[in-house]
Amino acid sequence: MSSPDSAPAIRVGTLNGTGFYNTNEGFKYSATAIRQIMRERKLNVIILTEVNLSPGKGKELATELRGENLECRLGAQHDPESANKGVVIVWVPGRDPEGGGFPFKAINTNARKGGRGLAIHFRSLSKAGGDILMIGVYGVSTPKSSHLKIHESGVVWAWVSKTAEDYRSKNAESKVIIGGDFNAVLDQTRDRSRSPGKPLSTYGKRDERLAKCMATSNVVDVAELVRGDGTSLDMTYAPWGTTQTTQTIKGSSRIDRFYVGGGGIESMVVDSGGMTREHMIKTNHGTAWMELKGGVATPAPPPMQTPPQEWKPALIGVRGTSHKNS
Repeated sequence: MSSPDSAPAIRVGTLNGTGFYNTNEGFKYSATAIRQIMRERKLNVIILTEVNLSPGKGKELATELRGENLECRLGAQHDPESANKGVVIVWVPGRDPEGGGFPFKAINTNARKGGRGLAIHFRSLSKAGGDILMIGVYGVSTPKSSHLKIHESGVVWAWVSKTAEDYRSKNAESKVIIGGDFNAVLDQTRDRSRSPGKPLSTYGKRDERLAKCMATSNVVDVAELVRGDGTSLDMTYAPWGTTQTTQTIKGSSRIDRFYVGGGGIESMVVDSGGMTREHMIKTNHGTAWMELKGGVATPAPPPMQTPPQEWKPALIGVRGTSHKNS
């Protein structure tokens, strides 16, 4: 029997992709960088947020990702005149987590109209893995700054709640993962850094509608499962121009994170973390990740082999040619 440390594991990541698209290169460089990030962070699947999915861009991104041997599902395209609102879920196809593969197949996809949300119902390729609903979200930035943003933010969180509720009503083993860039926190003291002696910024105060959404969805922050409520955690966002020496002055936040719940998935989370800046790609965010062991990380058995051509008549009940001498 393998020890807990050597047991198979799945790592799920999330990264803000505001700078993924370049007018000169399209998504070509970014797709290569995403594959490299997944290798270095040992990620089997990643949720990308704030991706440019204006008309025509999604097909281009999917083509580049598949050229890197990655599978993906795209959120709905958004208005080309608006800010990037796309969400994309990318994974390494494969049956063995130890080899980097994500041993699940996508059963169905629910993309929120207008962007900011993408849900995929995954089914494990092994009997022990069960089903997972993975919801990628890109929350509204500064959600309390205007009536329009207040409304949009409320609609997004209502969509997340309903998506989780609908899934649970139809699936007994209702493991749910919600991850992405929330653009909001639920505990300023824990999830926001500040300069010593200065008050917390008004940006990123506790979002009560987000809190209600997570409670309704019956999920919990993975960092609380791994490290305990109220501890200092890894920040994943810092404004442009922030360096390691100025981070405490300009501030940083843990707005990229994960929530899980249902089907015993809470006990499968063994680690989580993040970084303030991902330098391989143009973004002012870092990669947040969580690691799961147990049933969801069970390697899938090899596929059944197709019988040789000469076996097929016997298998389908057709008489073969007799070779007896008459």
